Amino acid sequence: MRQLFTTLFVCLFLSSAVAQSIIYVTPTGSGNQSGEYWWDAISGIQLQSRLASASAGTQFWITGGRYSPGVLRTATFQIPSGVQVYGGFIGNESHITQRQLSNPSSTTFTGETGDPSIIGDNNRHVVSFTNVSPTTRLDGVVVAGGNADGAAPDNAGGGIYNLANSVGNTSQPVIANCWLVNNAGGYGGGFYNEAQRNTLASPRIIECTFEKNKAIFFGGGLCSSNSGGHSNLSIVGCVFVSNQANTGGAAALSTTLNGGAASNIPSFTECIFSNNKASNGGALYIGSGFSAYMLPSITNSLFIANDATNTGGAVALAATVNCTNRSQFTNCTLVNNSAPSGSGFYSSRYSDTELSINIKNSIIRGGSDRFVYDTGADKLSPVYSVSYSDVQGGFTGTGNIDADPQFVDAANGNFRLKTGSPAINAGDPVSTTATVSATDLDGNQRIAENRIDMGVYELQVSAVTGSDLSLRLNVDSRTPSANQAVTYQLTVTNDGLLKATGVT
Repeated sequence: MRQLFTTLFVCLFLSSAVAQSIIYVTPTGSGNQSGEYWWDAISGIQLQSRLASASAGTQFWITGGRYSPGVLRTATFQIPSGVQVYGGFIGNESHITQRQLSNPSSTTFTGETGDPSIIGDNNRHVVSFTNVSPTTRLDGVVVAGGNADGAAPDNAGGGIYNLANSVGNTSQPVIANCWLVNNAGGYGGGFYNEAQRNTLASPRIIECTFEKNKAIFFGGGLCSSNSGGHSNLSIVGCVFVSNQANTGGAAALSTTLNGGAASNIPSFTECIFSNNKASNGGALYIGSGFSAYMLPSITNSLFIANDATNTGGAVALAATVNCTNRSQFTNCTLVNNSAPSGSGFYSSRYSDTELSINIKNSIIRGGSDRFVYDTGADKLSPVYSVSYSDVQGGFTGTGNIDADPQFVDAANGNFRLKTGSPAINAGDPVSTTATVSATDLDGNQRIAENRIDMGVYELQVSAVTGSDLSLRLNVDSRTPSANQAVTYQLTVTNDGLLKATGVT
């Protein structure tokens, strides 16, 4: 009996220890600093080591404040597979739904070490993932001040580095509600995603902001690269603003074959690219080479005032040596992007490659020479397929128009459509919410009437389909007796953007 009791006690103790799935964190810690409760929270100094040793299923709840992975340049917040990190707590929550995130979050993971006036002594990767499962998550954290300026792999991903290495491995973290700001690197100043030979690196990035990140070479905000590997990078509801690089100011996507199959199938949905700068590809660079496949899709996304000093104000594309690059842009709006060559799109295609640019239900205005391609030796034009789009200067294709889209207030960044815009109900008539998306960039119903609009915003009609005027009847008094008078007030409301005329 005594032995049974001892065994039972040990089992209960172990069960209790395993059951602890939440570790509470504050900048200075409190109580016994076990992390079991808010009043016993671990301190920020403990966070890096506790994260690195955490097991799958563990959550870290972190209050506002600044947290550093350590003073060594190689120090990083390494988040293991299946571990979830949530920032933005006040410190009294008992359920994740009680967290009320600010934008940006009050929780900052910083790479700042040493002298705050220089970046050369900062951590090379503030956050790192290696071969992690889709249940791995970073949510509600500002990631700032990383500087990846070393030799590879320490030359990429100053903010966040996601790596799939060794044949057969995958790395698929979720990064949500984060703010990546003022990070730097040779590649992917804010975020670097790498799939090595015969691996899969497919992070999901949701509702994040990439701001003022810099890269010496590719992808100021983000760079996704796979050499002989695979990537299905998914970006949803993100904002890229004021990022810089030599190539791909906001983001650079690249795939090449290196002894294994290689494919890159990235998607950007409901994203905004604004005021990013590069030599080539002010906002986006999309490149494929050496027998690899690049199949990106960009949907419901806005490109505004991006600038390239050389080629591709909004987007630059390339296909080099026996490869495929098929890019799809659906319900996008590209306005006032600039470059000496190709303010909208610039492409470079070698003769032994496939490069196609497919554009549907989109608006492309402002700038000059909106479609330009490299005419050098052994170069070909890309295959253009542009349809049901409003292109300044015109473009051959089914359903295309060249007309002022009548934005509500383009000068102040409002690219919604006025009532009467020629882009309303002018998209592909066979487009559905299943083939495009259920909502527009505002999160409103994508097809408000019977046919989709061009551009990122769908004009929302009033309750009376097809009309801007709605009627409401308010009955002030009534009597149950038959044939008695009823007092009422009839209100006519103009829900449109223009003044109603001829209403009496």
